[in-house]
Amino acid sequence: MSFLNKSNNIPNYIQKEIIKLICYQCNRVNKKLCEFDLYEEEEIKYKSINKTILSICLTSWFWFKTCSTYMNVIINFNKSIDIINNNNNNNNNYFNNIIYNNIINNNNNKYSMLKIENLTTLVLESSIIKSMNFIERLNKFLNLQVIKTNLKKILIHINYSNNNSQNNQLISMIGKIDFPFIRISNFEFDVSITSMTTSFILPINIKKIKSIGVLKNYSPSMIISNLRNLSFKEIYICNYNNKFPFKELSIMNKLSSVQYYDTHKTSIKIDDLYYILKSSPNLQLLSFYICIDDLIYQLSCPKHKPKSCQCNNNNNNNNNNNNNNNSLSTTTTTSTSTSTTSSTTTTTTISNTTNNEFSFYYYWRMVCKLIKNHKKLKSLFIYSLCKNGENCGLNYLNKLKMSNHFVNQFGGMISKNKSIKKLNLDGFNSPDLLKRIITNNNTINSIQFQFPNNGNNILTNNQKLEYINIFDKLLNNNNYDNDDSGSQQPQLQQPQQQPQQLQHSIKKFKLIENISNQVDSKVKTEKVLFSFEK
Repeated sequence: MSFLNKSNNIPNYIQKEIIKLICYQCNRVNKKLCEFDLYEEEEIKYKSINKTILSICLTSWFWFKTCSTYMNVIINFNKSIDIINNNNNNNNNYFNNIIYNNIINNNNNKYSMLKIENLTTLVLESSIIKSMNFIERLNKFLNLQVIKTNLKKILIHINYSNNNSQNNQLISMIGKIDFPFIRISNFEFDVSITSMTTSFILPINIKKIKSIGVLKNYSPSMIISNLRNLSFKEIYICNYNNKFPFKELSIMNKLSSVQYYDTHKTSIKIDDLYYILKSSPNLQLLSFYICIDDLIYQLSCPKHKPKSCQCNNNNNNNNNNNNNNNSLSTTTTTSTSTSTTSSTTTTTTISNTTNNEFSFYYYWRMVCKLIKNHKKLKSLFIYSLCKNGENCGLNYLNKLKMSNHFVNQFGGMISKNKSIKKLNLDGFNSPDLLKRIITNNNTINSIQFQFPNNGNNILTNNQKLEYINIFDKLLNNNNYDNDDSGSQQPQLQQPQQQPQQLQHSIKKFKLIENISNQVDSKVKTEKVLFSFEK
């Protein structure tokens, strides 16, 4: 017996509730599908859902009326209005015929499945917002009482192909749209644009931006001013020379909705990382650059600390500048006074260094706790970059072995997280670290280790073989001694014991060497040293 025949025996109120649930699920999917960057497979899904709804509507008159009542309406102006072609002289007619006649005037038609009072979303492509003439027509449409009452949001997709001058003009026109809740796909703050001044403020009717880009020297104060009234999911920071105001945005609770961070070619400090993790419980992807040499220095045992990176010394020197200058200004030519000043300067330097290390460990402990317990972080990418120049650290170039203390601290932090699926590490030259992670974590399924080669041969042939041997043993189901030392060599279990399978979920691993061009260091060639994929 078909479901249609069975439905005759089901009370109408139950049928209605079932269709309401179906409409609710379809509305949820359509809400996602009407957002930006719709891929081909999502287009197929969208068409499939509409086909399902149409089938339900054609089943019976009662089902048709129920669907019509509970299905949300989304108008995609890009497909409804043929005004993209500049040669079209009848744009007003297209607007009137398609929007007014086909939607508004037919609203009272009992055979119309989509009702204008159910309109929730308008979707616009930036390419059709070309003049104030369009804005005027759009405002006329938005001011219809039925539209004004029920419309919840306008989504505007800004093409990445637009130049910054076009985007600024577009943002200015969006500010004149007579609607209080507008969401746009992306926007970049960049004061290198001649048409944008440091006092640029986004229009107040823009409430959400999916992806925010911050480039070069845009001032932290202006970032705070522009993000104060916004909600956003992605932050992309590229070649940013100032200190990004993570702390201030965290205090303002503006990072809670962020799911994606990428600080491309912008080195951050441990306190920045703390505020990102602390304030972003929905974070799914975290990609950042940090000075690995400073990290190695800070996380090594006091008795075996390597040399401090120059960027750490610069921080200490900057903190001491005022104190040193004041002391030197009162120095006399007597040996006693000179000795006193020297002693004071040395004491101040040691004191500030101690304070910096205390501050680092405070934030590091908090970062470890946050990463270990994070429930939604799926991808973690960590890259090496020192503010004094790429790969300039002594620890990095001298190929010093990472201490057991560092391996346990850093490797333990990552291995104890149970949500990360994909891990990329750049410049962490330590087979022990790789072993520490993969033998203590069974949720990471993709790992990529990258090493730069700018003529210094960071990765030796023996180290390359050591990485490969680790994976050979892993793939052959041999066991490691899973203690916390992080320094033991791989060991087979004793013959008299029952072999225990190593539980891991690695499906993909790559060992990559990035070779810099001798003429242009920015040009790099990627050389895959070892690759494994299930």
